[in-house]
Amino acid sequence: MNLSINVKVIKVPMEFLKSLTGKDPRIEDEVIYDPIQGNVADCYFMAPLGSCAWNSTFTGIPIKPADNTAASFTIPFWSYNRALPLSNATVFTPAPITVSNALPQPLYAQLTPSNEIWAAIYEKAFAVFAGCTITNGNPVISQLGTRGAPSDALSVLVNLTKKKFSFTAAPLPQTAFSTKNVPPSPFNGQNCVDYYDIIKTVCTPNATSPSSGKTNKPMVGWTYDSEPLEWKNKGFLYRYPTINPDRMLVAKHTYSILGYYTSGGKKYIVLRDPLGKWGTKSPQEDPVIKAYLPSAPSNWDPVQDHAKFPIRDIAPCPSGVFGLKVDAFTGVFSGFGWVQ
Repeated sequence: MNLSINVKVIKVPMEFLKSLTGKDPRIEDEVIYDPIQGNVADCYFMAPLGSCAWNSTFTGIPIKPADNTAASFTIPFWSYNRALPLSNATVFTPAPITVSNALPQPLYAQLTPSNEIWAAIYEKAFAVFAGCTITNGNPVISQLGTRGAPSDALSVLVNLTKKKFSFTAAPLPQTAFSTKNVPPSPFNGQNCVDYYDIIKTVCTPNATSPSSGKTNKPMVGWTYDSEPLEWKNKGFLYRYPTINPDRMLVAKHTYSILGYYTSGGKKYIVLRDPLGKWGTKSPQEDPVIKAYLPSAPSNWDPVQDHAKFPIRDIAPCPSGVFGLKVDAFTGVFSGFGWVQ
């Protein structure tokens, strides 16, 4: 006897789902995978935005708008007088930006698989904050490519005690760590051999597996603008000034730093490309970068919250997350930093 079942697909109204759960399925819950860079060269903003979502417990900033169905959203930013040099006395003041819910595609940040829009709303509000031209009520976000840097983005997103990249007691202006310099040791009371050890001082170890840990402050890193000769000689042919989507790492690009990982006695720094799965192919396709990635399986579970962050094999770069050996990180990243 043959049995056949007819299944009718019913679309449940979003308002009904929201009434049942108290959550809008397009906005809940923000996680590191949500900010996916679109067709705008604003990795310097999208990577810090992802890092803030990754560290929302520490920052306390309301990453997602409270009501995704609203006609407009007010996003909190922090401003300072850019006509004056930064100093320890620099005052940051609230600079909330209100924008409509209109999101012309395909320029804005890509929607997540759940159609969440909070990252695109933040991007739109930041474009207004950064002074992009307003046309038909919307900012021309293509102008964002020349409107900021990772340190600027973290500063305006996060209002914390020091409100700056802060690594020493020296007065501002400070830059973040430059990998051209020898890492300071001791740092934060710990002896540091390399920049993996520096990053580890700003991480919380996994309680059950201290070989991995999660950053406890929003942290980003950026690659060189072009290829240093010494790395060309090593065969690192993927860091030219233009972005090559067939390669894992690209020049003049900002990445979220998520934590650390050790495997086989090797030190790895865990990163996320804000381009996510739309912007890069698997690093396994690149024989050079493959040698600097952990051997699979390299399961990474730094937060032990599988609802938001399933255990990941960080070697094949799922959703833009991957682990990179510290020597490659030092060679291809110009610098990195965080706000505390």
